[in-house]
Amino acid sequence: MRYAILTEGLLTGTNGKTAHGVLRYRSDAVAAVIDSSYAGKRVDEVLPWLESRAPIVATLDEAMIYAPPPRAGICHRRCGPRCSPPSTPDWKS
Repeated sequence: MRYAILTEGLLTGTNGKTAHGVLRYRSDAVAAVIDSSYAGKRVDEVLPWLESRAPIVATLDEAMIYAPPPRAGICHRRCGPRCSPPSTPDWKS
């Protein structure tokens, strides 16, 4: 699973330090950063020391282009997190 990080207006400040840590140490898990102040750039263009090439976008809809959701399905059993994967008959798309 890949994530979109919302930093709106805080990407370059000290308030974005959790995002900085994820971008630096788990950049492979980051699909996009949502921050309209820097939309159209990559993280390494704004914060080169993070060495992340994740795109920066303005909206969640744009971020979804880089990290489409997994195939959606609805489990019809009340089993919580132990539910069978979508390929089983208990699931409907």
